[in-house]
Amino acid sequence: MAKLVTLKEAENIASTYIDANKIAVNPYAVDTNTLNGLTNKIGKQITLDGDYKEEELSFMDGETFDTAAEVEEYFINFAKAVDVDKTGANDDAPSRLTYMPPSYSKPLGEQTFKITRDYSEVEKAFLDSANLGTFIATTLKRLEDSSDLYKNAQKRELLGKYAAKLMSIENDTAFAKGKAYEAGAHVEGGVVLEKMTTAENTYNDLDAAVAAGKAVKLDLVTELPIPTDAASGEALIKSVKKVAEKFKKPREGYSYNGNIASKAPKYILLVKEGIMPEVEVDTLAGAFQIEKLALPVEMRVIKDFGSNTDVWAMMVDERALKLFPSNFYVMSKENANGGFINYVKHQNFTAFYSLNCKAHVWRA
Repeated sequence: MAKLVTLKEAENIASTYIDANKIAVNPYAVDTNTLNGLTNKIGKQITLDGDYKEEELSFMDGETFDTAAEVEEYFINFAKAVDVDKTGANDDAPSRLTYMPPSYSKPLGEQTFKITRDYSEVEKAFLDSANLGTFIATTLKRLEDSSDLYKNAQKRELLGKYAAKLMSIENDTAFAKGKAYEAGAHVEGGVVLEKMTTAENTYNDLDAAVAAGKAVKLDLVTELPIPTDAASGEALIKSVKKVAEKFKKPREGYSYNGNIASKAPKYILLVKEGIMPEVEVDTLAGAFQIEKLALPVEMRVIKDFGSNTDVWAMMVDERALKLFPSNFYVMSKENANGGFINYVKHQNFTAFYSLNCKAHVWRA
């Protein structure tokens, strides 16, 4: 009669048979059959494959450039209201719009990924043609996977550079009376919107220039401790709501150029991983309901902001950052003597961030 075992005995038996030196062994020692001496065969061959794109950053994918590769961003300012002139004396006089200084983004530089597929040798390692086909397909797919992993890193670095650009206003020099300023010139706490000659600049400080409509104060950066509990998590949520409320209407001071930026189709709140688990879940769930914000804000958790370690959260217009691919192609060449074929993927990206879209940075 079979002996009954306790739960603990069953666990001990399982532990004995699930032996670590028989799982994921490398290198592998070939076993031979004790009865006939033949090599004991491998029953299944497995390889890990999947998608290596970071969907959280998919909004940064720009269209492919078939011709040209540089990005030029310009912004047209708005017309000014004036009293009606019943005499019609100025009827033929022009009233031309003004423009913020254009900015330019150049290609990052062409790079390649190269893999080699050997003939005849690799075939010997597989059980059947199906397994061999999987190996070859996965090998070729690794070109795209390698590109995706690198592109993910480029996107995060672009975010970090954008954050650094917004944070650079903290180091601007103070506004000076009697100094000539070009439109778009940054001063401590703000940006000049209209060109001013030395004679035109009669303002004692930035506040006076703002009051005259010649400059605008900037609100691009919030210093806030990284949330570690529900209370500090609520501080983040309140801060995000405050910024989101400002983003809801066209207004000045919330882009690097300080221009009157339009409302985005969608704003995205990017938060560095490891922070949101500290925020109380129910509070968070209620905080980002669209009807409560009256504005579409989508929160996404990302690995980091590249090499910028000062930033732990950003709210961005989904139009504000793009990687535009160009020179995107794969070439192959066989080596007859060596019995192999090389595949080379070429790629070049133009990294763009907007100086005219609304954005905000949270730093510790």
